[in-house]
Amino acid sequence: MEPYQILLIVWTAIFIITLITEILTDELISIWFCAGSLIALVADAIFQDLYWISIIVFVIVSGASLAVFLVFFRKLIFDKKNVKTNAQELLGQKFKVIESTSPETTYAKIKVHGIVYSVSCSDELAEGNLVEISNIEGNHFIVTKLKEKVNE
Repeated sequence: MEPYQILLIVWTAIFIITLITEILTDELISIWFCAGSLIALVADAIFQDLYWISIIVFVIVSGASLAVFLVFFRKLIFDKKNVKTNAQELLGQKFKVIESTSPETTYAKIKVHGIVYSVSCSDELAEGNLVEISNIEGNHFIVTKLKEKVNE
């Protein structure tokens, strides 16, 4: 078997393995080797006597495809900004307590855009107290009491 025939088998195997790996994962981890092995396979078929050219083609194409990916997608991958959720947008906003804490429960209730939420506070909360959302724990807000009652 000639060296170029062995490399045809090697490039085909690398292409299939990297393609299967890429399909089975949800991240781009082997797509550049897939492209490099495919172009190296073609180069090996064209330049049969110069089999070392396919190795150089594989390294150059794989490196170039990785570099192009990093240049065009760098901002998407490495510059991840902290995206606020809807609930996190409420941090720092002030609301009126609509249901006070009782001996049975340590949670009060506030209404935010028509939806009633449970809140907890280190202080006793009475109906009408003005509170500021300071944190989110699980499915309820942690609030800070601002003043006793809201003037209505």
